[in-house]
Amino acid sequence: MDAATGKADMTDVVLMDSVTLTVIVIKDRYTGCYSNALYTAWVNRAPDAVDDSDADCLNFWDSYRGLVGKGETAEAAKTDLLTRLNAV
Repeated sequence: MDAATGKADMTDVVLMDSVTLTVIVIKDRYTGCYSNALYTAWVNRAPDAVDDSDADCLNFWDSYRGLVGKGETAEAAKTDLLTRLNAV
């Protein structure tokens, strides 16, 4: 995450089984109110709903059960996502 612009940070990572994925880390628009994290990390792209209106964001996080990394820093969110990916 570029702190000056608030834009997402994109990083290619290689998992243990030599699969390369693009990880997107974004700063939570609502400072963790709905996601319970300041930063979230996603494979390939973040769902649009994480940056939508309050109601859309609340509904998204209430029902989302997919793969996401969460953390208090961008690096922590990325590490959490990679840990979850390697556990699959």
